[in-house]
This record gives sequence, C-alpha cells and structure tokens, in this order.
Amino acid sequence: PPPSKPIDAFVFVDGEAEDNPLAEQVCDALKHYGAGYVLPERRGTPAEIRSELERNLVECDALIVVYGSSDRGWVDEQLRQCRKAISKRERPLQAIAVFEGPPEQKERLNVNLPKMLTIDCRRGLDHVALNTFLTGLGS
Repeated sequence: PPPSKPIDAFVFVDGEAEDNPLAEQVCDALKHYGAGYVLPERRGTPAEIRSELERNLVECDALIVVYGSSDRGWVDEQLRQCRKAISKRERPLQAIAVFEGPPEQKERLNVNLPKMLTIDCRRGLDHVALNTFLTGLGS
C-alpha cells in the first residue's frame, strides 16, 4: 500500500532504451507513492544529452539505475557520472539503487557507491524492495 502521505521526492530513473519496460514499471510505482521522477533524455546532440544527464544527477533527490539488457560498462559509467555529479550538488543524494532486471544472468558491476542498494528485479519489479528504498526519501 502507498504511505499515508505522499513521498516528497524527485527520482531520476536512468536506463537505456532496451530497459524501458522495467523503467516504466518503476515510474508507475513512484507515481503510486506520490513521488516525482524524470527519465533520461534520448533526443538531441551528444552534448545536449550529456548536459541533461548532469542536470538530472544534480537536481534529483535519489537515483535509480535500471540494469537489465544494458551493458555492464554502461551501468558502471552511469554510476561514475553520479559520483562526479555529487560534488556539484548543494545537498547530498538521499539514495542510490541499481534495479537489476531481466535477463537472469548478468555481469557483476565494477562500481559500487557508498550506501548504494542493489535490488533484484530479474523476475519483475520487487515492490517490497522499492517500498523500502522509498521509505527513506522525503524524510
């Protein structure tokens, strides 16, 4: 069930296009909890896309990186970019999570950030784990 009051948080749900189904499930769940979200920009020049990525990382309250069919190297790079953006933030990032979606087998990530959660969603969105992740937001 949703919390008694909406979660006042803005979450950047980052993922590659092939992982959109899981990202959309995450966004639907965030709406259910009353949280806001932003998805990555996919149109524009590489410079515009990079600028939007940096802006999202600086302005969000929390980050969810969707790791499904995407390449491990891409996920590692997104986490490195997050680490770099943290130094530009006025306030600390409240939470970081990697949602591991299908397929079942995937490479282990080479990047781990402090307080980063890894949530197994390989058989579908884990609503209990998402609830746990969201509980700490907006407090």
